[in-house]
Parts: sequence; C-alpha cells; structure tokens
Amino acid sequence: MKKIKVMALALALVLLLAACGQQSATNGKTGLRASEKPFVKVAGEEVSTKEFYAQYDLFAGVMALQQGLNQRISSMVVTDKFIQQDLKANNVEISEEDYQKEIDAAIAQIGGEEEFNKYLDFMGTTADVFKANIRNNFNNTKHLEWFTSNFKATDEQLSKYYEENKNNLDYVEARHILVKTEDEAKDIIKKLESKEKTFEELNDELSLDAAAKTKGGSLGRITKTAAGQYDPKFLEATYRLEKNQISEPVSTQFGYHIIEVTDKAEGLDAHKDKIVEALASQEHQVYLDNKLKEIDIVFYDDKGLPIVNPETPEGETQTPTTDVEKP
Repeated sequence: MKKIKVMALALALVLLLAACGQQSATNGKTGLRASEKPFVKVAGEEVSTKEFYAQYDLFAGVMALQQGLNQRISSMVVTDKFIQQDLKANNVEISEEDYQKEIDAAIAQIGGEEEFNKYLDFMGTTADVFKANIRNNFNNTKHLEWFTSNFKATDEQLSKYYEENKNNLDYVEARHILVKTEDEAKDIIKKLESKEKTFEELNDELSLDAAAKTKGGSLGRITKTAAGQYDPKFLEATYRLEKNQISEPVSTQFGYHIIEVTDKAEGLDAHKDKIVEALASQEHQVYLDNKLKEIDIVFYDDKGLPIVNPETPEGETQTPTTDVEKP
C-alpha cells in the first residue's frame, strides 16, 4: 500500500511540474527548470527540480525522436505554408474579421481571457503562437471548402464508395416497446392506432426494456454493422419498415416488440452529399501530396546551409507527407 501511495504521489508531481515547467522551457533554463529546490527526497537524500528536468528533457527528446515528432511537425509547417500560398493563388480571400471570429470563438471555448491566459501558461506557449495556429487551422478548413466546391465526383466514384461503405452509411432510427406476450403487443398497437395513448406513454407504462425505456423507447441509430447487437428477426423487421411506420408484433428471444421507425436513410441517393464530402476529402489529400511534389522544399541545418538528402535524386526535392494530425 505504501508503494502505491508513493507512486501515485510521484506521478502527480510529474504531471504538475511538467505542466508548469513547459512555459519555462521556452525561455531557457529559468523558473522551475533551474530551481535547486527539492523535487523528491529518497531515504533522506534530495533530488532537485533542476535534476529532474534534466532527465525529463532528455527522455522527452528521445520519445519525440522515436515517434517521428520532428518529421511530423516539419510536414505540418510545410503544408500550412503551401496552403496559405495556394489560397492566394486561387483567389480565396479570408478577412481579418473572419480570423478574429475564429480566435475569439477558440478563446471563449477555453473559458474566456482569464482561462485562456492559464491555458497559455499550462501549454508553455504565447498568445501569438496560439493565434497563428488558429489562423493555420482556419486556412486549412477554407482550403478544403474551396477544393470541395470545385470537386466533381463521377457516378463510378459515388457507386464504388457507397458499395464499400453502405453497411456503415445506411441506417434506421427506431424506438420500441417490449412486452412478454403477443396479446399485450396487439393491445398496444390498437391503442396506438386509436390514439388512445401515445407511444411514449405506453413505453413508460409497459416496456420491459429498462435501458430504452428511460429514452422513450429509443434505440438511436441502427446501422447494419451493428447487426450483432440485435436479434436478426428484430433487425430484419426494423429495416422493412418505412419512416413513421409501426410494426406488427415482432417475436424474439426477449419477448414481443412493437417497433416504430422515426427516421431512415438507405441507398446511394440518401447519402450522396456525405459521400461527395468524403471523396472530396480524400482527393484533397491527393491534391496536396501531388502539389508538394511539384514545388521546391529545402530544409536547412543549424548553420543555415541547405540539407542535402543523398537518397534524393539530383534535381528532385524530398516531399514530406501531408497526413499530419494537427493540434
């Protein structure tokens, strides 16, 4: 028990100091990172905060190398710069007012100016860096919107995408009332048809499905990939129904169901807009990759000299991947 408490305390200290120390790291070895105050005392002997951060920085650097962080961030910087240039080349204008709205929205989401300043301290960054990142993200969004507005998917592309993804795309939204006997189910259907009581009222009074009962009998969106979660008879009956149609009693191992479909989307036409958006996103990535192969990209070493990759043929540039998850 004592060992667990020590480990928990050490972890809490690491997380706290890592958060506070990041800001100091941007300005050299100052603040906590230069502190001679104790970080931990082991059998009477102290390890200073400065010594801790010496190890922390070393292993953080090793982990960054292992995860290819340098290459990932380099790729992100290159892509951001190209997108900025390509927006201008294609006459896509973004006003300062638009940028400011995005920045204000991001600060508001954090919790306002006071929380924003705490956030900057926690992340060890500045307001200018934060705002530049928001601008880059907004540029990326606008570039994708521009590309999508000019993208024309072929019938073949649409059909192929739908066939490959239809089990995730097609869905019904349904609710049900579960009872023990067929007679109970038939009685519920009569009351629904006569409008003696509403679906919600009958669900609240009679349904045996405790989980769905609290949500008016709703089962949410049911795709065909979720088939394993439902009795095959139930799933088949649900997909046969049209929107706003109520089923006859459906018998499963759980009892008798009265099912109502509240929404339904099935077939290529029902998902065409979503498919076009997905295809445009894919083609946008191809567009970026191809464009980055066409332009000159030169990295420099710490002396300001161009870095030459011996594996890259003369006259060609080494293009970083654009598939980078942005913060």
